[in-house]
Amino acid sequence: MEKRSSTAVYAAVNGSYWASFCLVYSFAAVYLQAVGYSNTELGWVLAVGSSLGALIGPALSSLLDRGRGFRAEQLILLCLSVQAVCAVSLLLSPGKSLLSAVYYSLYLAFCLPINSLSMKLYAEAERLRIPVSYSAARAAGSLCFVLLSFALGFLVKRFPITVLLWLSFPVNLLQGAANLRFAARINSAAAVPEAGEEKKRDAGLFTFLKENMAFGILLLGSILIFFSHNLITSFMINVVKNAGGDASSMSLLNAFMAAVEIPVMFFYPRLKKGKTAAALLMFSFAAFSLKAAAVMLAPSVPWLFAALLLQGPSFALYSPTIVDYVETVVPLRDAGKGQSLAYSTTTLGSVAAGLIGGLLYDRLTVTQTLLIGTAVCIAGSFITVQAVRAGRRKKGETYA
Repeated sequence: MEKRSSTAVYAAVNGSYWASFCLVYSFAAVYLQAVGYSNTELGWVLAVGSSLGALIGPALSSLLDRGRGFRAEQLILLCLSVQAVCAVSLLLSPGKSLLSAVYYSLYLAFCLPINSLSMKLYAEAERLRIPVSYSAARAAGSLCFVLLSFALGFLVKRFPITVLLWLSFPVNLLQGAANLRFAARINSAAAVPEAGEEKKRDAGLFTFLKENMAFGILLLGSILIFFSHNLITSFMINVVKNAGGDASSMSLLNAFMAAVEIPVMFFYPRLKKGKTAAALLMFSFAAFSLKAAAVMLAPSVPWLFAALLLQGPSFALYSPTIVDYVETVVPLRDAGKGQSLAYSTTTLGSVAAGLIGGLLYDRLTVTQTLLIGTAVCIAGSFITVQAVRAGRRKKGETYA
């Protein structure tokens, strides 16, 4: 009963975050194009925001690892407050301008680190043996993404594009409330220190990567994979229009993509029985490459739906598996840093996609751009699989 209760609270944490991500990131191209930005310009906005997010996330997690008196929920509330200020600023400065580009970049930059901080809460819950099913909670996140993305397909047709900004306020309030409630459980359990508890140590980023070299190589390959992944998701409106669809089709595809994730994440505890996290991770990396190729070859919207069925064995399987994998290869004292860096690869992939993808979509055809993304994804999959194999050999694991 306690596990269900804790999982339900963490599900609210995940659900509210991925609803926010849907608004801020997945519909960013729709919003920015609507107010006059080109693919290249919106790509730069996404890249700057994602770059800042990639820096802010590990920096905040490092503060927590050092034990300087900061708590994850406090930093989450700080990020939510900055987002609210940015949303208000965008509402007061509508249209395309340098100032609005700065506001949206910061809006995005303080959305992304919240997931790293929420993962820090999860890692702390694991340390304190608070029973939480991460995969079930993450499935709830995908469900909320589905519902909101589906609704936004209708809302952006019937209301001004600023509806995306107005909706961020209630979503962020839910985020704050959910994280505070989950943090309260952790703080209550942490009130009694465990005997022999390991002292916190901040290894520093370079020391950490030197001590975990195979993991560092995996992160590098993951950036390439998520470059390809974000070349599709960040510019989904371009991919959909190329296949004959529109913004409404895009919202349905986003919802469908997230819906495909739900059963994989929900039944993940059963899927992983008898399998190692390393084996599942390698399988998901291969599926990313297949998905990239399938999306590139899709000639119509129905075929895009078929191609995005591969979201299940790729991103949906990767999301809970990478959490388990980090727990097995990264020492507990560096758990926060490890989880934050793993999530930051998705952010750095989106940075690269924003910087390069916008230019590619403006100068090449959509199919040519996706072909480049597929080639990069295959290279990234090869690197990550070799890194996982190297990590297994180091631990003396077999491939049975």
